Amino acid sequence: TPLEYSCCGIDEEVASGIMPNIEVFHAEFSPYEWHLSDHRPTGAGFTKAIVDMDTGKIVGLHYLGPNAGEVMQGFGTAM
Repeated sequence: TPLEYSCCGIDEEVASGIMPNIEVFHAEFSPYEWHLSDHRPTGAGFTKAIVDMDTGKIVGLHYLGPNAGEVMQGFGTAM
């Protein structure tokens, strides 16, 4: 499965301009299905969450990994 990109909400630049207290979290991961083959790199997936620390709400989310559109649907609904 190839890597895809998806996002929902606002990006870090916009959030920092309208919210005084944001924090950005980054995480790398290896897609689960890639563990079945030794020919895939590790740590190829990436996520970034932008959080308004005053409310505790995630205001933006970025995802790079397989099936990005399907993964982001659930987060978009929750946000």
